[in-house]
Amino acid sequence: MMTFEISFHLINLAANEALPTFGGDSSAVWVKSGSLDCSGRDISQGEGIYVSGPTAVATQPSTLVVFHISPLAAQIEPVLSARFEWEGHAVLRLDRVSFPPGARAYRHVHPGPGIRVLTQGTLDIRSDHECTLMHNGDAWFEDANSPVQATAGKEPTAFVRAMVLPPEFLGKPTLRLLDAEDHDKPRLQTNTRFFDQIIDLSGP
Repeated sequence: MMTFEISFHLINLAANEALPTFGGDSSAVWVKSGSLDCSGRDISQGEGIYVSGPTAVATQPSTLVVFHISPLAAQIEPVLSARFEWEGHAVLRLDRVSFPPGARAYRHVHPGPGIRVLTQGTLDIRSDHECTLMHNGDAWFEDANSPVQATAGKEPTAFVRAMVLPPEFLGKPTLRLLDAEDHDKPRLQTNTRFFDQIIDLSGP
């Protein structure tokens, strides 16, 4: 097993400015505002894309949420970073989870580590050890198979998320409920998946 870092960066670009490199080549990018030209493909506000190498240029002033995976610390100071152990190939997934007011994601786990960034509303995050109220712009790390429950506040709520997953989860949902009494309860949150990308985490 090797140690890797997943990091979250909030990047502001001027028109025609290229996305900087982060000391590696696997990044998930979500456009918070503005737009990107990624090798001739237009990526608009609210959309996400996998970026490998310096191939993305802002077509107007833009703010980007960037998640980066590397065996080394990112060369650009992150908002949040965390280390995890991995060996071999993985799926890098970028998606968005949206909650109507008061909706709850019941106690559950995911099979891989990831960082979430709240982009709308408030979200009460409860692990087996602590409770934290997240606000718009807050970010947090969840390790693989770490139990958590999330409850939205009184307004529509959403977060974007980058996760590193075992290859067998390519194109498949990952949420696994832990408590039998929750299996038949309604799941009001919705998921928008931007991409699943196979990446090689065999080391440098």
